[in-house]
Amino acid sequence: MLLTAYLFQRGSSESKDPDKEEPVDADPRGSQDDPKAPWPVRRGGGWLRVYENSLLFAFLTLFFVAFALHAVGGAAAYNHEQVMN
Repeated sequence: MLLTAYLFQRGSSESKDPDKEEPVDADPRGSQDDPKAPWPVRRGGGWLRVYENSLLFAFLTLFFVAFALHAVGGAAAYNHEQVMN
């Protein structure tokens, strides 16, 4: 835990300073009129909510796919074991 805190505070030359506000921290709702903004930001509404939580959705999808594959594989192994007995 201490090593993680040290590395986070030290950072690297590419990482942003955790104590300073940077443009990447700005609320995307303020740049809806910017033509360079991603289309979910320009569109707003539900698309913006999905865009804001896209990492959560990606990890949930990976979790449920892994869970389903584990369940299918476990059921197949259980059925094979039952047939062998």
